[in-house]
Amino acid sequence: MANEISLEALCQDVVASAEAQVGREISDRLRNAFNALAEHPDRRQAVTILADAIPQVGSPVGCGILAVSLGAGVEHGADPDYAIPRLIEALRGWMGKIPDDLSEPVSSELSSGLEFLGQGIVAHISRSPTRWAQYRQDEQLMQELQRVEGVSAGCNWVYELLSRTSGSLIAIDVAERRAFRVEYKNLSNCFHLFTLLQIELAPRLTYAPRISQELVEVATGPAMHDVTDAAWWHYGNGTSSQANILASIWGELSPSTIPMIDSQQIVLLWPPMLESRQWDGNFFRPFLMAAPPSLRIVEELPAPEVDQWWQTLELPARLPEGVAKAKTSPTEELKRPWWKFW
Repeated sequence: MANEISLEALCQDVVASAEAQVGREISDRLRNAFNALAEHPDRRQAVTILADAIPQVGSPVGCGILAVSLGAGVEHGADPDYAIPRLIEALRGWMGKIPDDLSEPVSSELSSGLEFLGQGIVAHISRSPTRWAQYRQDEQLMQELQRVEGVSAGCNWVYELLSRTSGSLIAIDVAERRAFRVEYKNLSNCFHLFTLLQIELAPRLTYAPRISQELVEVATGPAMHDVTDAAWWHYGNGTSSQANILASIWGELSPSTIPMIDSQQIVLLWPPMLESRQWDGNFFRPFLMAAPPSLRIVEELPAPEVDQWWQTLELPARLPEGVAKAKTSPTEELKRPWWKFW
């Protein structure tokens, strides 16, 4: 019986079976080794033994399968922190096997192994805010991930996860003299932030354009509809008290680049300037189940707080008459039945 064999011996069998793994389909040998380990009463203690072995496994697919198995444990409550540095060490090693000339072919073994390894790493890091912050600041790792993200989906998933940021901001509708406290999670670019903010503010604003359900599904989940969105406002940061191109929030950049004013990110919703910027659903992808994007309106600020921000940011008391409050969305027509003309 499995419990008559030491935990160390069972783990060694798993590692040896992973070392011998060839191809994407898990071998009978490795499956049997996992099954035997699963029957041991102290199987949860195997995490540290397997994690320590991962960087030395010579089969990229075997290494990736071990990472996925550890990731499954994390999804069921195991502590992710111990394994993460070992997984990243393995990732660095396998990425180093990819030639500088990316036009050269990469073996299916390496590509598949990186895919599985990336899957396991995402499961771990998405559940460890400390490690997430640590590796987001690792410039060498981020540069290497960016270099090879087109080679394997796994590298792209890890790069996207580490590129995503969470935080809070104050969104100020300058024309309406209203302000909202907002929390956002797992966003990698401000175009995604703009879309989610427009989706959440729409029910609160009488002048808001219509939003298509297809856009909502793509921006918040794994749906793959062909969608386009556009900025309803000119999105400005809090460094200028007037609508100013030089104080724009650029959609391609991370939300982390939005400047702080009094320790708070500020997004100013100015009436549209020039042509409204448009973007497509590719800015919302890839969807990571372990770190889904989200944004919520925490509260609308009471009038005294709004007045305080107006003073702090030196915003104009009123805008010129006749200025449009928001730009019509290109998705507005998608939800209008053919028989309606309003």
